[in-house]
Amino acid sequence: MKDMRFDNIVSLFYFTRVIRQTIKSSVQGYECWIDNQGKPCGDNYSGSYFVFMKNGSKVKMYPWFGISYGEIEPTISIEFSQQRSKIDFTVYVGQGDGDYFAAPYEEENSLIFELKQDVLSDFLTSILDKQKEILKGFFEEVIRKVGGNQ
Repeated sequence: MKDMRFDNIVSLFYFTRVIRQTIKSSVQGYECWIDNQGKPCGDNYSGSYFVFMKNGSKVKMYPWFGISYGEIEPTISIEFSQQRSKIDFTVYVGQGDGDYFAAPYEEENSLIFELKQDVLSDFLTSILDKQKEILKGFFEEVIRKVGGNQ
Protein backbone atom coordinates (compact mmCIF):
# COMPACT_ATOMS: atom_id res chain seq x y z
CA MET A 1 0.00 0.00 0.00
CA LYS A 2 1.22 3.51 -0.80
CA ASP A 3 1.36 6.61 1.40
CA MET A 4 -1.93 8.50 1.34
CA ARG A 5 -1.92 11.70 -0.66
CA PHE A 6 -5.21 13.46 -1.35
CA ASP A 7 -4.48 14.47 -4.89
CA ASN A 8 -5.86 11.39 -6.64
CA ILE A 9 -8.64 8.82 -6.34
CA VAL A 10 -6.30 5.94 -5.51
CA SER A 11 -5.30 7.64 -2.27
CA LEU A 12 -8.94 8.19 -1.34
CA PHE A 13 -9.55 4.46 -1.82
CA TYR A 14 -6.58 3.63 0.45
CA PHE A 15 -7.67 6.21 3.02
CA THR A 16 -11.16 4.72 3.30
CA ARG A 17 -9.69 1.23 3.58
CA VAL A 18 -7.37 2.34 6.41
CA ILE A 19 -10.29 4.05 8.18
CA ARG A 20 -12.24 0.78 8.09
CA GLN A 21 -9.20 -1.16 9.38
CA THR A 22 -8.81 1.39 12.19
CA ILE A 23 -12.46 1.00 13.21
CA LYS A 24 -12.10 -2.79 13.27
CA SER A 25 -8.97 -2.62 15.44
CA SER A 26 -9.49 -3.04 19.15
CA VAL A 27 -9.83 -0.14 21.58
CA GLN A 28 -9.38 -1.48 25.08
CA GLY A 29 -12.66 -1.37 26.99
CA TYR A 30 -14.85 -0.85 23.91
CA GLU A 31 -16.46 -2.81 21.10
CA CYS A 32 -16.29 -1.18 17.65
CA TRP A 33 -17.58 -2.40 14.31
CA ILE A 34 -18.50 -1.12 10.85
CA ASP A 35 -22.09 0.06 10.40
CA ASN A 36 -23.29 -0.40 6.84
CA GLN A 37 -26.29 1.90 7.33
CA GLY A 38 -26.21 5.39 5.90
CA LYS A 39 -24.25 6.83 3.00
CA PRO A 40 -20.58 6.87 4.06
CA CYS A 41 -19.27 8.59 0.90
CA GLY A 42 -20.50 11.45 -1.27
CA ASP A 43 -19.38 14.28 -3.53
CA ASN A 44 -17.15 15.91 -0.90
CA TYR A 45 -16.65 13.31 1.81
CA SER A 46 -15.46 9.73 2.19
CA GLY A 47 -15.32 7.49 5.24
CA SER A 48 -17.30 4.93 7.16
CA TYR A 49 -20.08 4.81 9.69
CA PHE A 50 -19.38 2.66 12.71
CA VAL A 51 -20.88 1.55 15.99
CA PHE A 52 -19.17 1.54 19.34
CA MET A 53 -20.14 0.81 22.90
CA LYS A 54 -18.32 0.58 26.18
CA ASN A 55 -17.89 -3.01 27.37
CA GLY A 56 -20.75 -3.88 29.69
CA SER A 57 -22.94 -1.00 28.44
CA LYS A 58 -26.07 -1.21 26.32
CA VAL A 59 -25.67 2.34 24.97
CA LYS A 60 -24.50 2.32 21.34
CA MET A 61 -23.03 5.27 19.48
CA TYR A 62 -23.25 5.57 15.67
CA PRO A 63 -20.62 8.06 14.45
CA TRP A 64 -18.96 8.60 11.07
CA PHE A 65 -15.15 8.65 10.61
CA GLY A 66 -13.63 10.07 7.45
CA ILE A 67 -12.44 13.00 5.40
CA SER A 68 -14.26 16.02 4.02
CA TYR A 69 -12.77 17.84 1.03
CA GLY A 70 -13.64 19.90 -2.03
CA GLU A 71 -13.90 23.67 -1.79
CA ILE A 72 -12.41 23.51 1.71
CA GLU A 73 -9.05 22.20 2.86
CA PRO A 74 -9.30 18.48 3.69
CA THR A 75 -10.39 17.75 7.25
CA ILE A 76 -10.34 14.38 8.97
CA SER A 77 -13.09 14.03 11.54
CA ILE A 78 -15.30 11.82 13.64
CA GLU A 79 -18.87 13.10 13.68
CA PHE A 80 -21.80 12.20 15.92
CA SER A 81 -25.18 13.19 14.49
CA GLN A 82 -27.87 14.06 17.02
CA GLN A 83 -30.25 11.78 15.16
CA ARG A 84 -28.03 8.67 15.25
CA SER A 85 -26.17 9.16 18.54
CA LYS A 86 -28.26 10.38 21.43
CA ILE A 87 -25.62 12.31 23.36
CA ASP A 88 -25.59 15.68 25.10
CA PHE A 89 -23.40 17.88 22.90
CA THR A 90 -23.01 20.48 25.66
CA VAL A 91 -20.78 18.04 27.56
CA TYR A 92 -18.18 18.35 24.77
CA VAL A 93 -18.63 21.67 22.93
CA GLY A 94 -16.16 24.25 24.12
CA GLN A 95 -13.89 21.79 25.87
CA GLY A 96 -10.24 22.09 24.97
CA ASP A 97 -8.12 20.23 22.48
CA GLY A 98 -7.00 16.65 22.95
CA ASP A 99 -3.64 15.33 21.81
CA TYR A 100 -5.10 14.58 18.37
CA PHE A 101 -8.38 16.50 18.13
CA ALA A 102 -9.19 20.20 18.16
CA ALA A 103 -11.87 21.44 20.56
CA PRO A 104 -15.12 19.71 19.55
CA TYR A 105 -17.86 21.86 18.05
CA GLU A 106 -21.47 21.53 16.94
CA GLU A 107 -22.56 22.07 13.34
CA GLU A 108 -25.78 21.10 11.57
CA ASN A 109 -26.97 18.91 14.48
CA SER A 110 -23.66 17.04 14.65
CA LEU A 111 -20.89 16.98 17.24
CA ILE A 112 -17.60 17.13 15.36
CA PHE A 113 -14.13 16.12 16.50
CA GLU A 114 -11.58 17.24 13.88
CA LEU A 115 -7.98 16.16 13.65
CA LYS A 116 -5.93 19.15 14.85
CA GLN A 117 -4.31 21.18 12.08
CA ASP A 118 -0.74 20.48 13.20
CA VAL A 119 -1.49 16.74 13.40
CA LEU A 120 -3.14 16.87 9.96
CA SER A 121 -0.04 18.60 8.55
CA ASP A 122 2.11 15.83 10.04
CA PHE A 123 -0.28 13.22 8.60
CA LEU A 124 -0.07 14.69 5.09
CA THR A 125 3.75 14.56 5.05
CA SER A 126 4.23 11.19 6.78
CA ILE A 127 4.84 7.69 5.48
CA LEU A 128 1.97 5.20 5.56
CA ASP A 129 2.85 3.56 8.90
CA LYS A 130 2.92 6.96 10.63
CA GLN A 131 -0.36 7.92 8.93
CA LYS A 132 -1.98 4.75 10.29
CA GLU A 133 -0.59 5.51 13.75
CA ILE A 134 -2.07 9.04 13.65
CA LEU A 135 -5.50 7.78 12.56
CA LYS A 136 -5.45 5.11 15.28
CA GLY A 137 -4.44 7.61 17.97
CA PHE A 138 -7.15 10.05 16.89
CA PHE A 139 -9.79 7.30 16.77
CA GLU A 140 -8.90 5.93 20.21
CA GLU A 141 -8.79 9.39 21.79
CA VAL A 142 -12.29 10.29 20.53
CA ILE A 143 -13.76 6.90 21.49
CA ARG A 144 -12.39 7.23 25.02
CA LYS A 145 -13.55 10.85 25.32
CA VAL A 146 -17.12 10.17 24.26
CA GLY A 147 -17.32 6.64 25.64
CA GLY A 148 -16.07 7.76 29.03
CA ASN A 149 -19.21 9.81 29.50
CA GLN A 150 -21.67 7.03 28.64
